[in-house]
Amino acid sequence: MLTKGVSLTFAKVPMYWYSHLSSALFWNYMYVLGKSFAAVRGVTQGRVLSLLLFSFYTDDLITELNSGLGVYIAAYFVVVCSMLISDDIILLSGSCTCIQQMVNICVAYDLHWDVSFNP
Repeated sequence: MLTKGVSLTFAKVPMYWYSHLSSALFWNYMYVLGKSFAAVRGVTQGRVLSLLLFSFYTDDLITELNSGLGVYIAAYFVVVCSMLISDDIILLSGSCTCIQQMVNICVAYDLHWDVSFNP
């Protein structure tokens, strides 16, 4: 966030919130709330701020993937390398070699930032 021009004061607020998150299961039909537990990984689902944080977090990855890799869509004169939907990333390619290069970029990003990608 700091490299994108967000002030340190503003960046500390979500950092504090996300480092102190806890969750609990609620059984609606029985009106029972389970024991709370620390939510120490990932971005919470359905929160307004989650999509923005996901965008900040993946911006460098998308920039790297956008280096000429992807599928050329002639009707719009554009190359599309990936699609981001909610917290999912879809890689698009016209060849096995290109998709392997994109996967290698994701693996390097994973190793650098300690992110886990699901197949």
